[in-house]
Amino acid sequence: MKTKVLVMLITLVLVSSTAFSQQDKVREDVKIIKDDQLRVPPHELNDNLPPPIPDLTKQQEEQMKQIHLDAQKFSLPLKNEIKVKEAQLNALRTAENPDMAAINKLVEEIGAISVKLAKEHEANHQKIRKLLTESQRIFFDSQERMPRIEKRIIIEKD
Repeated sequence: MKTKVLVMLITLVLVSSTAFSQQDKVREDVKIIKDDQLRVPPHELNDNLPPPIPDLTKQQEEQMKQIHLDAQKFSLPLKNEIKVKEAQLNALRTAENPDMAAINKLVEEIGAISVKLAKEHEANHQKIRKLLTESQRIFFDSQERMPRIEKRIIIEKD
């Protein structure tokens, strides 16, 4: 009987020490940074950009800028609408008695808007491809998509 109690006590100590050490590890990885540190300095941003498409004419550059501007004008209200619907969804999720029909409806609406954005993105990609010469198109198609630079708020360990 004493052996069982001793084994259980040792197991409990090991499990709890492991849990506390993992919790400390998580806290070490988290840091607070100030607002001005959220902005990416231009020299760091350029390191993350793919190389420019070779031999672009001024006309091609202007047309690409216009496609980008039109895409931003198209996507901004849709992205804002997604944020509003996500806030509504969060309110429904946290309600005392969640209305699953309303939750599912909002999920479908958010999905439909996301599909619109994805289709527009692909259409713009094809518009840009049409502007390019064959060698530029090969270069453009071989580039990996640029990863998104996301803002992270990190909490600093005291």
